[in-house]
Amino acid sequence: MHTDSSFRFERGTDPDMTVTALKKAALMITEIAGGNVSSKITDIYPVKIPFKQIELSLDYLHNIIGAEIPSEEVKNILVHLGIEIVKEEGRILSVAVPPFKVDVTRPADLAEEVLRIYGYNNIALPKKVSITPGKRVVPDPEEIIERSGAFLVAQGFREILTNSLTSLSHLNIVPMHEGVDSVQVLNPLSNDLALLRHKMLLTGLETIAYNINRRQKDLRFFEYGKTYCKAKDKYIETTHLSLWLTGASTPEHWKVKQGEFDIYHLKAILEQLFVQANVEMKGQFTLKAEAEDSLDNAVSYYLGKSLLAKAGSVKRSILKAMDISQPVWYADIDFEALMRVLSNKDKEVAGPPKFPEVRRDLSMLLAREVQYSELEKLAFSTEPRLLQQVNLFDVYEGDKIEQNKKSYALSFILRDEEATLQDKQIDAVMDKLMKQFELKLGAVIRKV
Repeated sequence: MHTDSSFRFERGTDPDMTVTALKKAALMITEIAGGNVSSKITDIYPVKIPFKQIELSLDYLHNIIGAEIPSEEVKNILVHLGIEIVKEEGRILSVAVPPFKVDVTRPADLAEEVLRIYGYNNIALPKKVSITPGKRVVPDPEEIIERSGAFLVAQGFREILTNSLTSLSHLNIVPMHEGVDSVQVLNPLSNDLALLRHKMLLTGLETIAYNINRRQKDLRFFEYGKTYCKAKDKYIETTHLSLWLTGASTPEHWKVKQGEFDIYHLKAILEQLFVQANVEMKGQFTLKAEAEDSLDNAVSYYLGKSLLAKAGSVKRSILKAMDISQPVWYADIDFEALMRVLSNKDKEVAGPPKFPEVRRDLSMLLAREVQYSELEKLAFSTEPRLLQQVNLFDVYEGDKIEQNKKSYALSFILRDEEATLQDKQIDAVMDKLMKQFELKLGAVIRKV
C-alpha cells in the first residue's frame, strides 16, 4: 500500500529519531491543543542499532574523486555531516556512521559525501582522458534488428508486440511436431495465458483478426519475438522475425486498380530484407518448395545448408479457426540462423563502373518443376567473375507449348572490372551457360 509514510520508510529511516519525534509531537500538543505532559518518556529499545564502522583511505578518496583535498578539510566535512572519526592512523580514517545515514555503507559512499560538500565544480577536469573502447560485436544483433525494422517500416509495415503467454487452444489449431512438447505454465491465471507460444503465426493472426473486426483490412505487420518448446527434457528458446501481409497491396484510387497481396510481394520483401541485413546472396540462395504444417504453397529459403526462412499463405483451416475470412501471407525468419550466416565484412558501396556492361537474353523451354532460383544459382556458379546480374523478364505457360512445360526469358548482365569485354569473351560465356542449362536442367534453348 503506497502511502506518504511507506515512501519514507522503504528508503530507510533513523531508528534513533523516535524519541526526538515523540518530544516534538508532545511539544506541539501542549502548544496547540492545550495538553499536558503527564509522564516521563519510556523508550523500549532492547537492541540498539550500532553506528556503521567504515575504514576510509585518503589515498583511495583522492583517487576516486580525482583531486587532492586537504585531509583537515575532509575530516571537517565528515564531522559536520554527523560522522564520527573514531581513529586516525597515518592516511587511514576509521569512522562511525550514524543510523540516519542509511545510504552510507562503504568507502565510495563516504567519498560521495565529501565530494558533494566540497563541490563538484571545484574538481578540475583533466587535460587528457584515456579510454578503452569496447570490442564491437560483428555482426551486431541490435544493429541488424534496428536496420531491418527501419526498412520494414519504410515499406509500410507496422511493428507489433504480442504476448508470449497464449491460449491452450493454439495447440489444437497448430499441434506440436512429433518429439517436441509444448511449455505450459504450472499455475496459469487462466487458460488464455497457460501456454508459452510455440508459433509466432497465431499471436499475429489474433492481432489481424482484432484489426479486421474494426474495419482495418489492409495490414502489414512484423514482430521480433521468441517461441518456446521442450525436447528431450531440454527447453529450447528461438528468436524469430515474422511478417504478415493481408488485404490490398495498394490504397483505393480512382486511377489505379487495387491489387491483392500475393507470394511475390512477400518474396520481394524477404529478399530485400536479407540484402539490408548484409547477407551474401549472389548465387548462394536456394528456394525449395517444402511442405509446412501451417502454410500452403510454402517456400523455404536456404543459404548453403542453413534454413533461414519459410514463407507462404496461411492455411484456410487456421484462418477459419482464428475467425479471419481473407487470405493472409506469412513469413517466418529464424533470426539466430540469420545471424550465423551474416557476412562479417562491412558493406562497401561500389563506385560507377569504369567499363561498360553487356546484356544478353536467352529464351528456354523447361520442365514446370524447375525453379528460377536453380537457374540463377547455376548461372553464377558457372561464371562467377563476369556475370553481374540475372533477371527473369518473361514467363509463358499455355497451349502453344508442351504440357508440363514452361518458357522462361532471362537477361544476363556481363561486365569485366578490369577491361572492356570483347565479343569472343561474351560468346564464350553464353555458350558455357547454355551448355550447363541443357546438361543440368534439361533446358531447350534459343537465343532471343
